Amino acid sequence: MAITDEALWDMEKRLWTAPVDECEDSVADECLMVFGQAGILDRDFALAGMRAAPRWASLEMLDRKLARPGKTVAVLAYRACASREGAANHDVLCTSTYRGADDGWKLVQHQQTGA
Repeated sequence: MAITDEALWDMEKRLWTAPVDECEDSVADECLMVFGQAGILDRDFALAGMRAAPRWASLEMLDRKLARPGKTVAVLAYRACASREGAANHDVLCTSTYRGADDGWKLVQHQQTGA
């Protein structure tokens, strides 16, 4: 299943800014995420954390890179500068890996490292 680069970047941005109920279908059941303080999270724990915190009001994705090591795999790398009311700005380096299948493109990996 083909997807444009811009559609992948849009999907990634929605995972930061859209209501969780609107974007959770784009997270694969087997997804793993890594965050400095929280550690290694599976899909359920990651989505629970997303629901517990206010969504990001703004997001800049800088120094964007995209690699396609196969027809059904895409890797995004970027610097995220995010902000929301009542919180310090969030400045991190990120990678996300997506896989395409009959049910669409899904996030299978996301990692954030302090910038």
